[in-house]
Amino acid sequence: TLYWLGAVNEPNDGALEAFVARQTGKQRLAFLGHREAFRVIEALKSWAVREDVRWPAEADLAALKPFHPELDIARLDRHAVLEALATRLKRRRLIFASYVPLCQKALGLSLNHFSWTAIELDACIRLLGKKLRGAVEQERQGAAS
Repeated sequence: TLYWLGAVNEPNDGALEAFVARQTGKQRLAFLGHREAFRVIEALKSWAVREDVRWPAEADLAALKPFHPELDIARLDRHAVLEALATRLKRRRLIFASYVPLCQKALGLSLNHFSWTAIELDACIRLLGKKLRGAVEQERQGAAS
């Protein structure tokens, strides 16, 4: 999530391990106990909030569940990431409306975005993330010129 939002430069485990070391003093993610792991996860979620992700509450899921019984909190979390990506793309005038039609067309997804699977949502996150990271890189190159 943080990589696609442009907050982290490396999409690999090295970036996560460095974050874990800064947060806990432990050099490997595997060395964390459950309490430390929880603190790291919460710190990453807080960082994502600072990057415009608005994590849904259980009440948000409960309100949507009658209309979308297949929806779960993990998929609703992915929609929150997609909204943050869309917000950043709109600021750059790379999209002008919802992310939904873009992902539907590019990835051949169903019209009901709440029915998208976790795999489909992840593909949409990658699609929008690549678009955003490409724009950020172009901005950096333009500023360096």
